[in-house]
Amino acid sequence: MHLGGAAGRSPTRGTVRKGIRRNGSGYQALACFNGAVIQSKTTQDLATALDWLAILTPISSRCRQNLRRHQALNFKELVQGVFFEYQEDITTVGFNLQFRVRKRHWIGNCEVATPVIYSLEEADAAIRRLAPLLLSKTYSRSAPKVGQQTYLQRWHLLKQAYLDVCEVLVKCRQAVAARLEVQEAARSLEREAETERRIQLLLSNWSRSTAQRKAHEARDAARDAAKSKRDHWKETRAKMRHELTCGMADILGEGGGGKSSERAPS
Repeated sequence: MHLGGAAGRSPTRGTVRKGIRRNGSGYQALACFNGAVIQSKTTQDLATALDWLAILTPISSRCRQNLRRHQALNFKELVQGVFFEYQEDITTVGFNLQFRVRKRHWIGNCEVATPVIYSLEEADAAIRRLAPLLLSKTYSRSAPKVGQQTYLQRWHLLKQAYLDVCEVLVKCRQAVAARLEVQEAARSLEREAETERRIQLLLSNWSRSTAQRKAHEARDAARDAAKSKRDHWKETRAKMRHELTCGMADILGEGGGGKSSERAPS
């Protein structure tokens, strides 16, 4: 299927030095978004692989932006639109997609990997099912932290979506589910130990923050007490100064009155 047609200047294809994988004696372009890996076929020419990478990169970035904004993503139309912009034939590039995600907490170093998808329609369905559950690293760091129960619920949602996709593609839901169960069971002891370490870390952080808060409160109380003492001393000094001034005025007034009365008869 050739997607070229409209005359005009095609987008500039800059030379990119990442996203190229050496595959035997050839090169393969790839780009990623939300756990999905878009790949080209293998070519012997590095320049051709770089040209293909320049096509796959905007596909991945536009998909990532749409998913991050929670906008509806029509993957088939998006891919066809990008290939049309670059006036390139999708069959020449050999476009395919696969989800590959590591969930070390649940299944160790194993990957949650779908079969390779060559159909745009099947890729679109898989992305709609899986991609929203796989936040990018940058976005997930800025997202609010969640509890262990929510974390577990998210894993179950991802697992069910993954099994649904595998069932549609190769009808192997039971086999994949059994393999996931084995991987989860093998990781269970390490997962429990990791959870215990996290609990201990939380308790340690809580104890440290509590001690810091109490020390801060003690410093504030001491500062307030010192300020109150200084204010009281200032008030006392002002009162003493006022009383002294009044006393001196009385003394001077009495002395002045006596002298004036002595001079009056003469």
